[in-house]
Amino acid sequence: MREGDERGTEAPFRQADELGSARGARELAWVLRRRGAVREAEEAARRADARGDGRGALLLGLLLAWREEFAEAAAALGRAEERGDWAAAISLGVLLRDRGDEDGAAAALARAGTGRDGVELLGAGVQLVRMGDLDGAEIAWREAAALGNAESAYRLGSLLFDLEDLEGAEAAWLQADEAGDAASARRLGRLLAGRHEDVEAQAAFARAIERGNKEAVEDARLLSEGIRLVPRTNRERTESSMTLSPKAADAMADALRSPPPWLMLAVGVAPRFGQTAALRHAIRAAKKADPDGVVATGQQVDPYAIRNRAFVYARAAREDITAVRRIRALAGNDTTALRAAEKLVSTNDDAHHSAPIPDRAHRLIVAAVNNEPPKPATLEDKARFESRHTTS
Repeated sequence: MREGDERGTEAPFRQADELGSARGARELAWVLRRRGAVREAEEAARRADARGDGRGALLLGLLLAWREEFAEAAAALGRAEERGDWAAAISLGVLLRDRGDEDGAAAALARAGTGRDGVELLGAGVQLVRMGDLDGAEIAWREAAALGNAESAYRLGSLLFDLEDLEGAEAAWLQADEAGDAASARRLGRLLAGRHEDVEAQAAFARAIERGNKEAVEDARLLSEGIRLVPRTNRERTESSMTLSPKAADAMADALRSPPPWLMLAVGVAPRFGQTAALRHAIRAAKKADPDGVVATGQQVDPYAIRNRAFVYARAAREDITAVRRIRALAGNDTTALRAAEKLVSTNDDAHHSAPIPDRAHRLIVAAVNNEPPKPATLEDKARFESRHTTS
């Protein structure tokens, strides 16, 4: 379901909820969470839980965990597991692990995995992604991949790629490729091409094409023409951390917001390579504007990696303090890197406030800069979302 479609589905779920339906309350909670009405979503999930719905208790547990109500969250996840929603044991394991209870986490994850086959674990991962529990989905798909489920390995690789773990993504896609998965062969080929391992990349594209993947045909053609498809580096890529004078900072922000046409083309053809080039172009612009106003102070994570992580959480409809803390951890709590990432999302005409996902990503990064929970979307922004959906 696309985010723009969700308000249209709210009315029947709300009506069912008002009639006492546990499923109606649970689905209403999911729709409300996806559009950012977190408090309303929690209230609906509580009603579903009170009516004995296991998945409603799971969603409630996740919502509570993300705002750090850990004891109540664990209790809700426990109720979900007791009602037969065994995927809740995965989420409970993640919660206990993050709280330092390794024994409790191991026990919960063992319960989740006992007697499950790859197809069941694949479905659990899909359910957890829908709920916004990316950590839980990773665990489910990793376990399913270990049982030989190729689709889970592909999904695991895609999730890890989005989280900038290219080594993990490569391992997962290689496993799925060896099991005959066409999409994984194509993604693996793009990854190899980014490292200039052209012979291996073309071989991967050939496998994907043989298995019926049409997109790999274009990838193979681009590579034969020398066009790089993905970056050579992984999430560890860094640039020198800097302190900037006001003049240098303004010049860098202008360069990031309005890159030259050749850079925009590079970002379009090879996004991650183009992003790195755009960052270097902005640094050069800052140094040109004020040669003495750019002082290197150490190392920082590439702001594009921070921005990309914010979009991962935004697409999962996450706008909670836990997501903020993880963005800050990725940035090493470096506000300079976080501010640079915020510039990448914001635009001169505030167009990022006209669509839910860019708006959510921006609010997450701003919250990370200020080390506080994200502020909800404004009424004006919500009206823009509605207007955009109505006219599209």
